[in-house]
Amino acid sequence: MPVTPLTQTQNAGNVGRTQFTENSRVSSTLADLASRAKRGGASSTTFLPGQGVRFEAYAFSYHTGKAKEMNLSQKPADGMVRGTIVINVSGHDGAERAAQYAKSNSYNVCITMPDGKQIRMNNIPRNNPGSAEYATKIPIEFPWQEGVARIEAWPTGSAGVGGYVEGRRYSVHMGAAHQFDVAKAQKEAADWERAHPNPSEYEASPRPYGDF
Repeated sequence: MPVTPLTQTQNAGNVGRTQFTENSRVSSTLADLASRAKRGGASSTTFLPGQGVRFEAYAFSYHTGKAKEMNLSQKPADGMVRGTIVINVSGHDGAERAAQYAKSNSYNVCITMPDGKQIRMNNIPRNNPGSAEYATKIPIEFPWQEGVARIEAWPTGSAGVGGYVEGRRYSVHMGAAHQFDVAKAQKEAADWERAHPNPSEYEASPRPYGDF
């Protein structure tokens, strides 16, 4: 089925300019996305809320055109949502180009709030700019606002989010009245499978994000 729950874990470690206790899965996610880039996967992102933030996250298969979804039901005590975006270089152009990107990439993040206001961070450097880095972690924060926010991240100079919304965009649902409807998504996933009886190698179910 082309919709897959993403598990959560919180714990340990502090990150740079935005101070909070980062998710314990950040290190393993960095390693995983770096490995995927080296194997030829597209540049993609994982958003991990910080310790103490309860969440549910769901991903859709490549070519469905559906962004990742995240439910946040409880407002943080200080009214700020904090977490870490992990993003990797693109391996689609082969190992040699991926190695070049690992030595030169910078990244961009855009958070669109439910009221339409945007928080942008452009040309974010790699964590270790002096060395090859296939995956980078970026701390972010944004104010809690009832409704659905959109988090997007992509490498500078790339085609951006549009060609790969499944891997580079999250819809973050804040508040009990705005939660992502998992049952509806499962029905849509089943409908999608019926409409694609002979999927391509990138669409083959059940391979969520088989391309990254």
